[in-house]
Amino acid sequence: MSQKVTVTGTVKDMEGEALVGANVVVNNSMLGVSTNRDGMFELALDASKSYEITVSYMGYETHVFEVTPPFKERYDLELSTSMFIADEVVVRATRAGNLTPMAYVNMAKEEIAAQSMGQDMGYLLSLPPSLVQSSESGTGIGYTNFRIRGADPSRINITVDGIPLNDAESQQVFWVNMPSFTSSLSSIQVQRGVGTSTNGAAAFGATVNMQTETPSRDAYADISSTFGSYNTWINTVKAGTGLIKDRLSFDFRYSNLKSDGYVDYASSDNQSMQFTGTYFTKKGRIKANVILGEQHSGISWWGVDEVTLDTNRTYNPAGQYVTPSGENRYYENQTDNYWQNHYHLVYSTNLSEDLLLNAALFYVDGRGYYEQFKQDQAVADYYLPPIITDNDTITHTDLVRQKWLDNDFYGGVFSLIYSLDRLKLTGGGGLNKYVGDHFGEIIWMRYAGDTEKDHEWYRNSSEKWDGNLYLKSNYQLTSALNLFADVQYRHVNYLMEGVDDDGYMRELDQEHVFDFFNPKIGAQLEINGTQYAYASFSIGNREPTRQNFKDATGDPESTPRAERLRDLELGYSFSSKSLAAAVNLYYMDY
Repeated sequence: MSQKVTVTGTVKDMEGEALVGANVVVNNSMLGVSTNRDGMFELALDASKSYEITVSYMGYETHVFEVTPPFKERYDLELSTSMFIADEVVVRATRAGNLTPMAYVNMAKEEIAAQSMGQDMGYLLSLPPSLVQSSESGTGIGYTNFRIRGADPSRINITVDGIPLNDAESQQVFWVNMPSFTSSLSSIQVQRGVGTSTNGAAAFGATVNMQTETPSRDAYADISSTFGSYNTWINTVKAGTGLIKDRLSFDFRYSNLKSDGYVDYASSDNQSMQFTGTYFTKKGRIKANVILGEQHSGISWWGVDEVTLDTNRTYNPAGQYVTPSGENRYYENQTDNYWQNHYHLVYSTNLSEDLLLNAALFYVDGRGYYEQFKQDQAVADYYLPPIITDNDTITHTDLVRQKWLDNDFYGGVFSLIYSLDRLKLTGGGGLNKYVGDHFGEIIWMRYAGDTEKDHEWYRNSSEKWDGNLYLKSNYQLTSALNLFADVQYRHVNYLMEGVDDDGYMRELDQEHVFDFFNPKIGAQLEINGTQYAYASFSIGNREPTRQNFKDATGDPESTPRAERLRDLELGYSFSSKSLAAAVNLYYMDY
């Protein structure tokens, strides 16, 4: 049996003031503690082994040191002030920490770089438990998504730098609209289950919290090119100025992705750019991100019957039609086309030694359409009269249509993080508004009659307000037991009006209001220096999607109601210098 010894120490600033709540972590293990009101820490270590320990505190330079047998009686450490506010503080308010009794996985920049091949998020996150990814084209480029614990993408909350990314109406994130975005990330956290309170859409299956890249101190330039099957090319150029006069930096990325796709006619032609400017103040920083995305993808979301799948796995029926002379053809422009631009302004500052403020404003501009050849369509379904000719009355015709979405999404988020002795409090929230127009145009008809080109046959609009406030607390009841509590209030107001596209001239006019209360409680127990156990219970609520409301229009008894999830989590982890293992049990009651 190995002998355990208790290693103690203090963490102070250069003026000798204790740094309360500093993180003291044993590298390559799950061992870690926070300093108390006197800046002191204790670690239970194997007396026969050597360790590397990292000490970090927001607003100060990270310090790494080694301890080797025989250990010193006490390790007194001093951290120097950093001109850089710690990058992780931007996302700390919405992430789980070392003491949070939830199931989560962190990915650091090195892991992201090792796994990222320019494919979309689901393929980068292939390792966390309970995650299954899919790709419509079969290459990981174009339309992709992932499920966690069986929950579909509309039940997974996504944020970047604390800013919500989920579409307000479908409640999904369409990664195809942000090509190669994974190349601009410095860390990712995946929380499974309801998780801790965050901004934006409800989290039922999981929460994915992303952080954009940290500015480099030195100037750099990087060019990468990847080639793969099915004529797949991913080209990326990255460059940065490094720090200019120790205060200002600019970073740039351009990515171009092309692929024929494994599935027939499932091609991708996507590109994106990102501009980042960061200015460091004495106690904080201001960071601006401009993320531009453009995608053109072959439509491949149609299903294939089992018999065809056995004989022709790449078959795609989208765009297939028969000419009047009986010839089989494919419409070449059966594509989805979208432009999405993100503008983020993030401010972080230390208001005092114990209080940190994060605030961000954002605006997202999205517009695009998908184009389809539709054969033998009833003109009445497009709210058109029969087409009268000299010899006939035409009620059906081939046509090409475009279904458009033009939307704006904007708002702000904030958080305050307070640390004092055994207590850590995080308060925050956000408010955002979505405005979207849905409309359809006929750009060609085989028998047009008096119908003008680009005839608009339907238009409806939506408006959605989404606001939330949350308060989280961690209290170190004893040196081994930490208590966690988290409460969130969320208000949603959703309005639709206009004509549907279903051929029945249905009026979509309706309004829905939801008020949600989402509590979470839990505890984490340090059994010894290598073993931890936790338990938590959470409640999450979620409003229906736009499609849910559309499907029920005209039938008041079918109006969808909000969903509720009760999530019980139990966990145990063991970590040593040579072995780490974890077990998570959960019960999710919808």
